[in-house]
Amino acid sequence: MNSTTTRPQFNGPRELPATLPECELLEEDLCRDSIRLECQLGIAKGKSQADGEYADPAWYHKASAALKHIRRDRQRLAVHMKQLRIEARRADPHWQSRDQALIRALREELPEGRFEQIVEEVELNIQAGISQ
Repeated sequence: MNSTTTRPQFNGPRELPATLPECELLEEDLCRDSIRLECQLGIAKGKSQADGEYADPAWYHKASAALKHIRRDRQRLAVHMKQLRIEARRADPHWQSRDQALIRALREELPEGRFEQIVEEVELNIQAGISQ
């Protein structure tokens, strides 16, 4: 989403982009929207404390809910971006050759049979659903 498009009303989680550059643009939009809402809510709260002038309760509730949705979208986006970075690294020949070099070095340094034992333990944990 960029500044030249109109902002649609969202009634749920935003769709996450497929590429990192698109994700970075969405992250900027979400940060900007979050800051704006936080400022508006802060002003409304400050006015109510300072002179007893309370904001429209319906607006305040909608703004608070929107801020919660934005924060959740930012959290989901961060996880999604991390996954995209991991996938990009896995496809990168540099990282693939690096991983192979690490495996070769570990096989050479570990006692005979220990590397295979570690691989078997990890595979059993993966099958059992135990995170590493």
